[in-house]
Amino acid sequence: MNDVLVVILLWIPILPMIVACIYTLRHWKSTPVSFDMIKYYICMSLIVQLAGSVMWVFKIGNLFLLHFYVPLSFVLLSRFYQNLWHSFIPSSILKIASIGFILFSICNTLYFQGFSTFNTYGLTSLSLLMIILSISNYYLSLEKQFRDKHQGLVNCINWVNSGLFIYFSCTFIYHIYGRLINFDLPLFIGRLALLPNALFVTVMYVCFFIGLWKSPKRQSLYQS
Repeated sequence: MNDVLVVILLWIPILPMIVACIYTLRHWKSTPVSFDMIKYYICMSLIVQLAGSVMWVFKIGNLFLLHFYVPLSFVLLSRFYQNLWHSFIPSSILKIASIGFILFSICNTLYFQGFSTFNTYGLTSLSLLMIILSISNYYLSLEKQFRDKHQGLVNCINWVNSGLFIYFSCTFIYHIYGRLINFDLPLFIGRLALLPNALFVTVMYVCFFIGLWKSPKRQSLYQS
């Protein structure tokens, strides 16, 4: 029964990820360049999720995937915000943040939480940074200059931004105590704790899909 529950929880977020990925691939060239990094993030996340699920089914350790997923996620998502904010803050700020996060992730994997360990430090840091970036984007989206620059896209950007904010803020505690939940608590309780995470992943990808679906076609981020 426990194994069936885990399989269900693993596949709950995969279904909206597949839908978002299929839509992304079918409309790659027609959706705004503003969302290119989100499209890469969707495809990357689906690959990692599918790989992790298959490895779990065959009882192969899959925790090492997090050590690649976490830094790559921040690079793609910070680049998403960098593209949105290129007229408002120096692009070097988020570039330096990305490099710093990659170095932090490498050090964490080599010296603190190895490939066989649940990457709580990386996930917690990623969540905190994404909460800060998404809240900052809410603030910027109220500015007239931002709305003029991204005319016709602000609502779609807010859908994507809301998906990121909801997921990373609502799973922040789970990421902090992920190792405890997955390895130290009774097995059934630990697996039940996957349910909120699966729910908020689903919400995030529904928001991504709506943002991409509602976006005006062939509109460039860098329009004047």
